[in-house]
Amino acid sequence: MFPIEISNITKKILHKDPNNWKIIVAATKTGGYRQVVLKENKMVFTRLTSFTNDNLPGIIAGGIYQEVQDTIRSLTKFGFEKNNPIDLCIIVSEDIKASLSVINFSENSVNILTPYELGKLLGAELAISEKDNFCDTIILFHSFKNKLAAIFNTKETKEFYLFNYLYLNSPRIFLYFALVLVIINTLCLLNLYSNFNVADNLSAKQNTLNNQLTKLSQSYNVKKIDEIYDFININNILSKIEYSPLTQVKYVEKLKIPGIELRSFEWNYNEAKSYITTTLKFNFQSGKNISHQYEKLRKNLNDNFRTYDINISSLLAAKEQNLSIDVEIGEAM
Repeated sequence: MFPIEISNITKKILHKDPNNWKIIVAATKTGGYRQVVLKENKMVFTRLTSFTNDNLPGIIAGGIYQEVQDTIRSLTKFGFEKNNPIDLCIIVSEDIKASLSVINFSENSVNILTPYELGKLLGAELAISEKDNFCDTIILFHSFKNKLAAIFNTKETKEFYLFNYLYLNSPRIFLYFALVLVIINTLCLLNLYSNFNVADNLSAKQNTLNNQLTKLSQSYNVKKIDEIYDFININNILSKIEYSPLTQVKYVEKLKIPGIELRSFEWNYNEAKSYITTTLKFNFQSGKNISHQYEKLRKNLNDNFRTYDINISSLLAAKEQNLSIDVEIGEAM
């Protein structure tokens, strides 16, 4: 895991150009000198070089230089070209750093650091001392201090991690759950209160409308209004049917004679015989030649309603009041 941990600190120690090839050599206490090669912040190659404790700092410095050159030559199979820029960072002890400082590296950027100097760059100088020769501790500390880049788990460790997370955060989870319940209850109470207000408002409006209706009933003759509605409904029904007695009434009005007035009409339909009878009532004004008017009306009706069954009532003698006759006009449908 050490190469992955080293790759996490690349942006802080080699940040000039993310497209450059980057080589990091770090002295570790457990595995020797670890090389990590990165391209576009992705690990491409890693190699471990070991030296004995008897080797002098100058020999170790020369070996590190040679290993770096061999690594650069081997990168051609990963797409490296001769003139590609390389950023090099070497993390070694103070005495090896002094030996490396006299070597002329051909790379674009070369940084040679001690573990303590690396700790200062990472802002964790308290985690390491100036005499430390290895960077295992500071890199591990930096990895735990920062956000994890990736988590490797098995099925069992995932379950353990989940239970452990729930156990450690149970007070916070319970607090959130209680807060959600409080919010839900508050919203329900507000909704209930709003519904009560709406019900009260509707009840008040109902009482107001009932009072207005009572006043209207007392102020107007409701019966006459109902009669008007009935008349409108009857007129609508008559206007929709194919046959209308109003046609006959309008036609009779054209045959009227001076001194004779059409006063009313009735309409009857015999559904069994499919027969329609229209009864008209005419009034004669007094002081006129009533007999002459009667004969003239009878003649006009018989002439104009030849195809209908006409029954004209007889003229009764009366001197002090107006006379009236009934005329029945029948038609089979």
